[in-house]
Amino acid sequence: MGYVDDWYKGFTVLTWYRNGEYYEGREKELSSDSDELKRQIIGILSKFNQGQREVADQKTFGEIYQEYYRWKFQKPHDHTEKKTSMENSMRAAYKNCSAIHNIPFRSLTTNDLQEVVDNCPRKHSSLELILILFHQMYAYAEANDLADKDYSKFVKINRSDDKYGVMENDKKTMLGHAFSDVTNKVYRHRELEELRNQIEKIKVCR
Repeated sequence: MGYVDDWYKGFTVLTWYRNGEYYEGREKELSSDSDELKRQIIGILSKFNQGQREVADQKTFGEIYQEYYRWKFQKPHDHTEKKTSMENSMRAAYKNCSAIHNIPFRSLTTNDLQEVVDNCPRKHSSLELILILFHQMYAYAEANDLADKDYSKFVKINRSDDKYGVMENDKKTMLGHAFSDVTNKVYRHRELEELRNQIEKIKVCR
């Protein structure tokens, strides 16, 4: 790269170089007039930032997952060392999201994520892991300007493994997070009307 007589010119040349747009002698295109130089730099940086945004917009769910994995576990996804329980859980959750692996992450919405959860044939515990993965990936994406909004917080589990058809969250509410017999001891902290509303959600087996 050539010699420049101004810090701003040097910064601009480095920006060109980093973006693959520098060629020998290009620094001569920069004005010696300070006001004109500022306008040139603003235009160059704006173009650079737009290019960076376009690159980020094309990153797929799978690519963001690879970045998230390295950030979360400080190891690449394909490492061969012994994996922690959390690693195995997130890897399993990722496999259950295969329908969106190749979709640009920024284009995903709540409906796309919800469809993954609704269509997964696994048990409730596996669906919970998918939600955890979504939440953590969006936390990483938001921190790195890879998502405009955290759509994961609107996703929920609409299916129950319970034979009576009681949703998991409703079950926890009914039993006070104590999966045991329905007794006065369990319900002494709840209003009778709330208990009645929860019981009505139970489907009668015939």
